[in-house]
Amino acid sequence: MPIVSRSGRLTVPEMGEDGEVGAGAPMPNLAIAGKGRYRLRVYVRVDDGGEEQHLVVVFPGASRKRLELKP
Repeated sequence: MPIVSRSGRLTVPEMGEDGEVGAGAPMPNLAIAGKGRYRLRVYVRVDDGGEEQHLVVVFPGASRKRLELKP
């Protein structure tokens, strides 16, 4: 999905006390090229123990392709 960083920072918040939202540890700034447009992809898998694992991929650039989300 497209995302714009106006400040030059893209981060994932740390996990809250309830453990439901955020990263388990501090993450680096994902806006490696500073201010501008980025593409964001998130992959999710469930390991053998039933725990979710997430891979966040961010890269500079914009897509000209139209994105259609289906319900």
